[in-house]
Amino acid sequence: MKVSKVIRFGNVPMGTQLWLTDAQASARQHAISPADSDKRGPKDRKRYTANQQLGFKAGEELAIEGNLDRGLEQMFGIEPDAHAGRVKPAKKHSSAVAEDENPEAEEPEAEEPASE
Repeated sequence: MKVSKVIRFGNVPMGTQLWLTDAQASARQHAISPADSDKRGPKDRKRYTANQQLGFKAGEELAIEGNLDRGLEQMFGIEPDAHAGRVKPAKKHSSAVAEDENPEAEEPEAEEPASE
């Protein structure tokens, strides 16, 4: 686990274990619970559990325990291609054929004027 800087505003979901400074914890005391209060983590931080969704603005630093979901990766500025092959492209269903690919869907030919 490492301390990371928030690149863009984001939210940490309820139940997340995170390491905060005393100042960060003080500002969020209504929404966090201490976990292992005697232990000090990276950069003299304490571990807390989020009791509700917590917002962090750009420039703040924090450490999160566990795997990051895509929303948290974006919050920390981790590029999507950093996990190549992680997301599979959507499959195209055979029944969903585009009009330009359907050979039976030809444009009607212009009618010739009737000759008298």
